[in-house]
Amino acid sequence: MTGTNSTTDVIVVGAGMAGLTAATELAKAGVSSIVLDKGRAPGGRMATRSINGARFDHGAQHFSARSDAFRQRVTHLRDIGIVAEWYEATSWTTPGSGKEPRLVGSGGMRCIPEHIATGLDVRTSVEVDRLELGQGLTALAGGHPVAHGSAVILTPPAPQLLGLLQASELRLESEVAEGLKAVEYNLSLTVMVTL
Repeated sequence: MTGTNSTTDVIVVGAGMAGLTAATELAKAGVSSIVLDKGRAPGGRMATRSINGARFDHGAQHFSARSDAFRQRVTHLRDIGIVAEWYEATSWTTPGSGKEPRLVGSGGMRCIPEHIATGLDVRTSVEVDRLELGQGLTALAGGHPVAHGSAVILTPPAPQLLGLLQASELRLESEVAEGLKAVEYNLSLTVMVTL
């Protein structure tokens, strides 16, 4: 998954589902990308950890497929054994949709983004802390250039995204900046227990 060339068409910051999906779509269009992520493995909130033989999904525990395009992709992942149905239930967020399958990664949630990352140039343990404009755009980590491209796709959570843009001295249109600042996150506590 890791390449050695640091020049690409598009730099994608974040190897969660949004970043990996963007890189996949770019590849289908013949556009090269390098995906950079601060984590040890791709996946973002699709996180799985193994402790003493027990497996914990400590990010997203399940998901649903509601659009036709996404349902088609999920069906393919089910057919090849990456995704499985956990149970069926009525959605809290869209109760009018009736009962729908709750889907999980067959080997933990992280197996889904790891499968999607196959064939992409994904570089983990790289925390982009600044973007520099010049002849194109350069991503820096720890003050050192790690990738150079013509464009960038940024997929971190809003507070991290705003911090990166501020450190890069990049300005957003006021409406976009206000929209990002208005994003709120609820804190949660994850407890992983084996019996």
